[in-house]
Amino acid sequence: MSGLRGIITSLFENILSGFLLDFVSIVLTMTVLVLAGIIIVKVVNRLLRSVFNIRKNDKQTVTVGKLIQSVSRLVIWFIVIVTILAEVGIDVTAIIASAGVVAFAFGFGAQEMVKDFIAGFFLVIENNVYVGDVVEVDGFKGEVISLGLRTTSLKNWLGQIKTINNGSINTIINFSKENSLAIVDFAVDYSTDLKQLSSIMPSFLESIKAGSKSVVEVPQFLGVTELGKTSINLRIIAKTKSNEQYAVERTIRKELVEILNKNNVVIPFPQMIIRNAK
Repeated sequence: MSGLRGIITSLFENILSGFLLDFVSIVLTMTVLVLAGIIIVKVVNRLLRSVFNIRKNDKQTVTVGKLIQSVSRLVIWFIVIVTILAEVGIDVTAIIASAGVVAFAFGFGAQEMVKDFIAGFFLVIENNVYVGDVVEVDGFKGEVISLGLRTTSLKNWLGQIKTINNGSINTIINFSKENSLAIVDFAVDYSTDLKQLSSIMPSFLESIKAGSKSVVEVPQFLGVTELGKTSINLRIIAKTKSNEQYAVERTIRKELVEILNKNNVVIPFPQMIIRNAK
């Protein structure tokens, strides 16, 4: 007998014998190997985190790091299990050969799973999506909270989580690749002096840029977009950091109401005139 089990047996052969010696040596061998597997997994995970989390905001390194952690964990435990079987005297060569045949046969019956794994691999390699991106898949829009080789999980603003098999993802709309655009439409009364309104916009837009880290450049005042029945409709647009357009739109609307009121610009609202019949 050689290997780890042989060492353990030699330590206890002067105390135990027969079935009890075999039982103790097998249990201790399995315990040592399992503990070794746990330690190795933790060490490898820590090393991978240090390598792939150099830049915490780099979605690509975080995503690839998590995938490699998953794969390395499977490989380590496979080696541990094979080693345990070899130490207890089971013919590992025959098992591995049989596993290859079973895996080949299983592949025909699990084509969808294989398809999911391949699709998940290319999702990351082709830079289509990373953990933390906001995407839309099959009408469901949310943040990617988990990207595995087989499934991808999205979480929307309501807290709902949808898990999708990677092989069933045909198209992805990624809202995190480029800057977003905040669009604010507002209306003023027909009595408004548009030249005066235009003159106060540059300083107002500069203040929006200075007061928000989410705005990447000075917003633009596009002017009149529509002549409504009771109002002149205008528009402001602002380039923002990815997926921060809604917060910026709320800020612009709030500040816009204040600046219009300060300059006596009338904001129209629906009115109903009721006349008493004579």
